[in-house]
Amino acid sequence: MKLIYGRANNSRNIISVPTEDNTSNGNHTEIYTEKFFLQNVGSKPATNVEFVLSDFPADISVWQPRNVEYKNVEKGHCLVTIPQMAPRELVIVDCVYLNQRAAFVASVKCAECIGNEVPFWTVRRFSWWINTLIAALMFFGVAYLFQIVFKLFA
Repeated sequence: MKLIYGRANNSRNIISVPTEDNTSNGNHTEIYTEKFFLQNVGSKPATNVEFVLSDFPADISVWQPRNVEYKNVEKGHCLVTIPQMAPRELVIVDCVYLNQRAAFVASVKCAECIGNEVPFWTVRRFSWWINTLIAALMFFGVAYLFQIVFKLFA
């Protein structure tokens, strides 16, 4: 049983809301969004998964849709309880904060283990022929370096 989590991406947007008289710049609303990944990389199901954020967001959603509980617990922390996660299942938690910065992950645990944080990199997926070309160029580059080293010491 192994439970991992990480932060994928975020975005901060400031929207100007005009006033009725249009004489001033209006009010500014800051919208901050954050996406968290939670994955059971083990071979057994994880039960009673608890994902805790340091602040309760203005809006929160979990993908894939499922029976999830959201609770406001001690010090305004947000507790997201997922009854069960299948082996190798990925759950995405999207949070939206209005006029406040995003929270950090306070803890992740389930009945069987404690979650470990891992860094996530959001990268573009290329087609198979581009990946093959990159691998071939890397191979030929390493082969060329070996050829130069052998010429220098031979």
